[in-house]
Amino acid sequence: MSQSKSSNNSSNVNPINTSNTDLHNHDTTVNQHPDNHEQLINARLKSLAPECDSVKMSYDLCFEEFFPNFLQGHHFEKDPCESKLKIYQNCLREALKTSHNMDLTELDSIRTDAETIRNITSKTE
Repeated sequence: MSQSKSSNNSSNVNPINTSNTDLHNHDTTVNQHPDNHEQLINARLKSLAPECDSVKMSYDLCFEEFFPNFLQGHHFEKDPCESKLKIYQNCLREALKTSHNMDLTELDSIRTDAETIRNITSKTE
């Protein structure tokens, strides 16, 4: 009985390994093309709201400069990208409020205020 289990496991493993190898070969092929590699490096996600794309890009560029330094152990008294993040967040808030009638104010308080969380959860019980 253990022999049949072992042979079943072996047959199940081989197709998985083959597909992983195929995926790896595909990734290697893509990376060999300098144009594709450059596009992947420079690709940026757009904002949820198209009108906020430029401020998001400004924040993204700031973060890309800041984060590697942070990972290397550099200490900052203040987040150097904080103001750009706030501008982007405000842009998103306005866009979501205008285009989707979504007000994120309550969501903010839920994240930061334990009392609000208790009040909201007690209403649902």
